[in-house]
Amino acid sequence: MLKKRAFIFSLILGFLALIVLLNNQERNQNESQVSDIDQDDWQISQSQSWLINRTQPTQQQFLQTPFMRKQNERILINNPHLILQEPTQLISLDSKSLEILNQTQFEFKDKVIVKRYSDDTNLNQRLLTEHLTYNQTDEQLKSPILVTIESQNQITTGIGLIADLKANHTQLLSEVKTRYVP
Repeated sequence: MLKKRAFIFSLILGFLALIVLLNNQERNQNESQVSDIDQDDWQISQSQSWLINRTQPTQQQFLQTPFMRKQNERILINNPHLILQEPTQLISLDSKSLEILNQTQFEFKDKVIVKRYSDDTNLNQRLLTEHLTYNQTDEQLKSPILVTIESQNQITTGIGLIADLKANHTQLLSEVKTRYVP
């Protein structure tokens, strides 16, 4: 009889240990799921935002998008429309997606269209590519792939691009071809 009680007692203790172990595993899984979502993460629909430089109020930026979200240190944006306005020109950037890193590095991807409107209509241009990086700090555009630049009388294509928006200077890096349109 003593052996039966010891056996039943150890069976009950084993069963209780199993319940405690399963409970702890379930709690740890729930905690890891909660920790995967950072407290600073967010998402927003139908967003419009402006950035106006206090020292130079004629320089403005406007961003419009149907959906954006922040995940970790990245901001992911669907169908962005970015406008950079300066006293003598207006630049419009559109694409299927945009990823913002460190709040200064903008990576436009898929069907990127950049339109530049200037006071001098001969300087108006349209740039087409599939990937374009805009660095807000040094105001440069870069692309490692095929780029097409259309202006009033010519179409120029090339692989790779570096464009300085401050100096109004654009450089195509290789395989440059130009076609004049009368």
